Order: sequence, then C-alpha cells, then structure tokens
Amino acid sequence: MNFSSQAKAAFNAGNYELASNLYLKAMSAHPELAGTYLITLNLARVKMGLSPMSRHEAHLISSLKNPAHSLLQTALHKLSNLNSIYKFVNTHSPLKVDVSPPHLDLVSVVVIAKDCERTVEESITSILRQSWSCIELIIVDNASSDRTWKIIQRIENTVSSITSIQLHTDHSEQAALDAGLSIANGQFIFFQNAKDFCHPHRIEICMHHFNQTDALGLFGMHCLVSVPSNNLLRYDSNLNSHKFTSIAFKRELISQIGSLEELPTERFDSFLLPGVCESNNQATCFHNVGLPLYFQAVPDVSSIQMTALGINSLYISSSRAASILPEPNQLANSVDSSVRLRSSTTASKPGCLPVVASVCSVPQRVELLYKAVKSLAPQVDFLHVYLDNYNKIPTFLYDSHPQLTIYRSSDYPDLRDNGKFLAFPNLSEECYYFTADDDIIYPPDYVASMINRIDYYGRQVVIGVHGVLLPEQAQGYFSSFRKVHTFNKALERDAVVNNLGTGTVAFHSDLLHDLNLTHFTTPGMADLHLSVFCKERSVPMIAIARLENWLQELPSPNTSLYHEFRQADYKQSALIRAHQPWGYAAIKQAVEKTSMRVTNPECGERLQQLIPILHGCLK
Repeated sequence: MNFSSQAKAAFNAGNYELASNLYLKAMSAHPELAGTYLITLNLARVKMGLSPMSRHEAHLISSLKNPAHSLLQTALHKLSNLNSIYKFVNTHSPLKVDVSPPHLDLVSVVVIAKDCERTVEESITSILRQSWSCIELIIVDNASSDRTWKIIQRIENTVSSITSIQLHTDHSEQAALDAGLSIANGQFIFFQNAKDFCHPHRIEICMHHFNQTDALGLFGMHCLVSVPSNNLLRYDSNLNSHKFTSIAFKRELISQIGSLEELPTERFDSFLLPGVCESNNQATCFHNVGLPLYFQAVPDVSSIQMTALGINSLYISSSRAASILPEPNQLANSVDSSVRLRSSTTASKPGCLPVVASVCSVPQRVELLYKAVKSLAPQVDFLHVYLDNYNKIPTFLYDSHPQLTIYRSSDYPDLRDNGKFLAFPNLSEECYYFTADDDIIYPPDYVASMINRIDYYGRQVVIGVHGVLLPEQAQGYFSSFRKVHTFNKALERDAVVNNLGTGTVAFHSDLLHDLNLTHFTTPGMADLHLSVFCKERSVPMIAIARLENWLQELPSPNTSLYHEFRQADYKQSALIRAHQPWGYAAIKQAVEKTSMRVTNPECGERLQQLIPILHGCLK
C-alpha cells in the first residue's frame, strides 16, 4: 500500500495525525500530485485544530527529503509565516537541507481567440487558476467578429499578468501563435485555444515532467469531456498528439523551429514522430505525459447521437464543439422589454411589491452620501439610512424621501456596514430589499434592472453587481486566485459568484426571511457574513450582466473597508477557512439545490446554464 492509500485509510479511521504525516510523505514522493493531497491533508489538520497549509508550503515539502519531515512538521505546527518556517528549518536541521523558497520558472501561455465569446472567459480563468503561480498570459484575438475582444479587454483591465494583441486580419492558427510568441518572455511555452480548457494542475504537472526528463516538449494531454456532466470520453494518450495547442515546449525548441506557420497546416502528428526529432538530433525530443490535462468540451450525448452529429469519440474540432454547445443565458436576450423605471409611488400600484433600500454612511463621506441618496431615492418606496459616528444628522436627508428612517450609531453602536441589515428583520410585508453604499451613483434604471433579474431567477437568488469568485480551498479572502467582477466594469453575461459586495445587493425578502444581525458577528464584514449565510442555505449569488460604468464610484476621502481589511486580513481569512469549500464546488451545490426547489422548471434551467462549461477546470 502506498503513502496516499495509507493516509486515506488513517483519515477514515480518525487517526488524523498519522494521516497528516503520511500525506506529507506522499507529497514528497509525488510532488506533481501535491495539490490533490493538500485538500485532504488540510482536512486532517483542521480536525487536529491546526491551521490549513498553503500551496507554497506544499512546494516546500516537495523539495525536502524524508528525514526532514518531522522537523518540517514541527515548524508548520508552530509557525504561520512561510519565511519563518524556512528560517526555522534551515537553523535547526542537522541535515543541512536547503529549504529556500522554491524558484519557479516563468511560463508563457499563449491563447488564441477567434469568435469565442461564449467560452473565452472560462478558458482564460482555467489558466489564471493554475497552481503554478509564475505565469504570463498572452492572448491573441484573431480578428474576432463577435464580442470576444471586448471580453478580453475587460479581463485584461483587472489582471496584471495579461497582455493582449488584436489581429485585424484573420490568420492561420499557427500565425496567431507566432504573434503571441513574439512577445513571450518565458523559457517554457504553453498554448491554448480559447474554446478549450485546462486542468488546474496542468502547468505544475508539466513542469515536473520537464524537470524530470530531458524532453524539449510534452504531449499526451488532450482529451474530450462531456458537459455539463464533466465526464471524460474515451482517452488514449498515444492518439491525441494532433491537438497542437495542448503541447508544451521549451523555448529552445521553439527557436529551432523558427516559425510555427511553417509546420503542416492540417495536423501536427508528423512533428511528433521520432524521425522529426532525430533529424534535429533530439532522439528524445518529446515526452508523453499521459494524463488528461487539456480539455475540449462536447455536449452530453449518446454514442448514437455523437455519430449522427459527426463526432468522433477521440477527436472533434474546437469550432465544431462550440457550434453544438447549448447557448448560455445572455442578458440582452432575456431582459423583459416591458420593464419600466420605478418611482417612489410604485408600491401603491396593485400587484407591485414595495422596494426597501438601506444605506450605511460615515461622516467623511457626507457629501458623497448626498449624491448617492439623490440617485437612489426616487427609485425606492422606503429608504433606511444608518449613520455611523455622525455627530448630527445631515439636513438634506430630511427632504430626501417621504418614507425615511434614520438610525444613528449612538443608538445602535458598532455595526459599521452591518447597519445595512438593521431594518430587515423588522419589515412587516413582503418586499424587494436593496443594500447600498454612500460612494456610488446608481443609474435611473438600477432598481428596475435588479428586480428584473431577481424575478428572472424565480426570486431564488441574491443578485448584485460587484462579485467575487474564490478558489475551492481558499486560505484567505484576498487569495491570489480570486476573480473579481468589479461593479463599474462591464460584464457580458450573468456570473455565479461566492461573494457580493453589499453596496450593490438586492433580493426578495422571503428568500432570506430569517436573516438578522446575529448573523453579522464582526463589524465591517457584511459582505462575507452575507455570503456565509447564503452558502449555508444553498442560496446562489449572481453578479448580473451590465455595461461599462453603469454604476459610478465617487472618489472617497477616507480609507475604504476594502483597503482596511486588505492590510489586515486575518479575521476575514479565518471566516473563509471555517466555511470551505468555496469556488465552483459551493456554487454547483447551491445551484443544484435551488433548481430542485423552484416551482418553475425554466428558472432551474437558467441557473444550471450559469455553471461554467467545464467548472472542474476552474477551481
């Protein structure tokens, strides 16, 4: 029995300390699988009352020999700072084990995108979520005629490691790759088509193979996966070499080739044959990884249907796969054209539910509060304002709305942004509940658009504009793998997320009927407390599609809660770790449970369509 099997048996038997030790040994023996072992290892550590281990610590373990395990484990049990762990082991180890922070080679990933607005964001996300952290991403738009380029630009504006190029004339796939290679800086080159996806450990596993072999290139990763079930179709690592974008290269081999455009235009199998390698005096030019790490998505169909559609079980072109995938929900096609802007008299109309909005403000933003309230008040029926540390009530508030309620922190102390939910438990009638910030100007169609999306999903979701997607085993709220849909940036389609900023949140009151201030235990963390509440009840959170600058952020004179917690994240991190998993694991569970309880089957289908095509690769 190997280490991982022994560790699993120990974990199932409740011997968590033994399981932890065995998983450490398994990581050392198989560093390419460290990410997989890390999940259960952290479960064992939590059971023992220890803090979870980070992926960097997993890299550290992979670089050590077995005799150092006990010393390293002592350090990990006692210390939380990674640099302190390095210092501890180097100081106390009689083995003189080198445990410097691992050096990671720069990997350049060149992505080709051509008319793939439906898959490009998920494909890019599968790269951004890689366990190998030292990556530069170069995206080449090959003269797309749809919204692909706009989506790429929006993502590039929020991710510093992305560079994009737009080609204005349609080129061959190889020529587009050459364009990306011309600005790549890495010594290791990976490719991807923006209609395809990759496993979260693809690059880490491949770099392990590069380090263990003399190969100049790797293949044997391309496979097909059916969606939405995410089941692998028949896979043979020796027969899939034709998917050129699934092959990884060392830069020196790319330099020998010169131009990829000079390679065969139809298929690239001949490039991998021994004769080609031998002609370049490279008898072991390519190494077969033999693992399904690079995915093309095809729909869940029977073998008979696949034959009828012309799908071969071993290969289908990415363009053919995209053409038969189900069309995702698009905001432009789903918004009810009859929706009208609301006024504060809407509640008096028969059949219309009232709209209640709650705003929290601090005195440094009193001038911003005036603008925020002015933009929002005409759209709601009831307005609640929590004034945090105000010495006096601003006079403009009294004239801001006929149905105004003001709360002061002197009467309700230490709530901070949790004050947005102060009014909710005391509501006497069914309504739409909105929470808002004092530094945002809300457009005149804000409330109408938000209500439209709430009703579109059968009132079974919490919606917002600012959304955050966390990794499954997030160790902190500000994880490097988190993905943010910023509220003032465009978003082409609705997106399921783990967290919504409460400055842009709305929901139907019946959905969260038991929500009250006891669920908001820490001041200043309303966003996360609401997320935990929804997660525990399998309530999906959705960031809605919108145009650029639909909401406008006002420049603030004081430090925001974001920057405050960004500098001291320990409270948010503890809350995140206590409620794992996040990511698409939590989202899928919430969507599935909600789909089962909705009365309208169409609403369930709409929610299911929000799950990414290959969510298993977007961890």
